[in-house]
Amino acid sequence: GVGRSEITPYTSHYVKQGVLGGHLVHLRELLTQWQLARRTAASETEDHVSGVSDVMRHLVSGGYTLDQQALFFNEFVYPGLMPFCEAIERSPNASFYLRVAQFVRTFLGVERAGFELQDH
Repeated sequence: GVGRSEITPYTSHYVKQGVLGGHLVHLRELLTQWQLARRTAASETEDHVSGVSDVMRHLVSGGYTLDQQALFFNEFVYPGLMPFCEAIERSPNASFYLRVAQFVRTFLGVERAGFELQDH
């Protein structure tokens, strides 16, 4: 719709940042290091929930190491998507997306536990 949205799909909104835009800058630096970049035709910034999710999918399917996957998950996926899902769950207007958010939060919890097992 027109105007300000009730819930923003940009993970930088949910992550505490030391420097304004630091989260997005760090994300872009890491993607550049891995030779990944958004398409020039894309209008969304890299911290969009769908973009962060797609990068994680690419890391898993593209042969990146578990350490690289864990790094991205722990720095960008979990800290951005968990509060995003919580915002959806608090919304009085969420219906379909309420169930999606609950599923994603559960899935992220399982993934986090899996990465923690890797560390042991």
